[in-house]
Amino acid sequence: IIGLDDDNDSNGEGHVVVCVGTWGDIVYIMDIYPAGESPIKGVSSCLILNAMRGINKTKVFQFKDALAVAKNLSKGDILLTIGAGDVWKMGEDIKLKFEIINYRGSAADTI
Repeated sequence: IIGLDDDNDSNGEGHVVVCVGTWGDIVYIMDIYPAGESPIKGVSSCLILNAMRGINKTKVFQFKDALAVAKNLSKGDILLTIGAGDVWKMGEDIKLKFEIINYRGSAADTI
């Protein structure tokens, strides 16, 4: 959970607060882009990645591509894509690649 507190510092800016809980066994953090609003100064995928590292047993990685995620999934895993805009499309791409790798055999080489 990311929040911006209302207490302004000497520059008149708020502070970014990152609260991290147990999200899953593996978390991939994608780059952050504004979805119609102004970006929040100081909020980046790197900020979240660093805040989550070392918490609980969650493995946290920078998202690189759908295929890398699909290769780490196993049958029965739950995949959540959380974010604004069209981030859900990446979930669909990961699902497709997972299905090709696991259910279409040698077709995985053509991804």
